[in-house]
Amino acid sequence: MNLRKATCKDAPMLYCWFCDEGTRRYSISSNTPSWDDHCAWLKEKLAARTCQIYIGTDEEREIGVLRFEAVGTEHTISITIAPSCRGRGYGTALLSMGIHHPSCPHPLTAYILPVNHSSRRLFEKTGFLLQGSHLFSGKEFLRYEYP
Repeated sequence: MNLRKATCKDAPMLYCWFCDEGTRRYSISSNTPSWDDHCAWLKEKLAARTCQIYIGTDEEREIGVLRFEAVGTEHTISITIAPSCRGRGYGTALLSMGIHHPSCPHPLTAYILPVNHSSRRLFEKTGFLLQGSHLFSGKEFLRYEYP
């Protein structure tokens, strides 16, 4: 697997992934963005010095996306696996590559819904430790940290 920086050309693919029902169910915001809002969001994030977005690829296709973002005093990480690639172990490989990437900030914080058991297992397997919880948009998320 390889990591490459995301570009504006990735907007259609990322939009499909982000609009997927499985992605929305476990996101901080469960609302599906409009195409225009998604493009504006991606353009803003790609230009921000506080955000890095990487696409994980194998020889055949794009596997998923990792986002590192400085939010206040924290560096958060989020991961989305392409719907067609879920359940095949790609999440572990992508997350492991990301946290060991030279430009990855540390420590890292991930916010995961308690009912998202597969993400909880993924982050725990790669060394993240549960450190409490936090409310976003009225929903409780578990707070995981990686040193």
